[in-house]
Amino acid sequence: MHDKPIFDADADPLDRVREGMTVVDDGGRDLGKVVHLRLGDPEAASTAGNEPRDSNLVAADPPFLDDQAFMMGTPPVYADEPDALRDLPISVRENLLHGGFIEVDGHGLEGAERLIPSERIRDVSDDIVTVRRSAAREA
Repeated sequence: MHDKPIFDADADPLDRVREGMTVVDDGGRDLGKVVHLRLGDPEAASTAGNEPRDSNLVAADPPFLDDQAFMMGTPPVYADEPDALRDLPISVRENLLHGGFIEVDGHGLEGAERLIPSERIRDVSDDIVTVRRSAAREA
């Protein structure tokens, strides 16, 4: 017999999310499908060094220009990032990259609403991801 459970109850639910899964809120309302997910690194001191390689840059600039962009508060844009992530303030963007998130394609979700931080994921079972409603949506 195995002494260790198959799934670690303390593991991040984001680890079990896959593209194509249905996303519902905790009231059972269908929000859409997962079209992108990004695992976070909560132990990282910063998101620096976790960016995709330069070959994924939309416009490849010399590395020193990336450094200057960061100093001015404008990180480089990578081709594999969701469009909504590019439009967020740097602090929100870094929080999402640090903690991880899912991008949901669904009716009525636009821009930043499409990005759901991992801490809002309540449960992942079968092919369904259940998320807590955002405070903005409850108001």
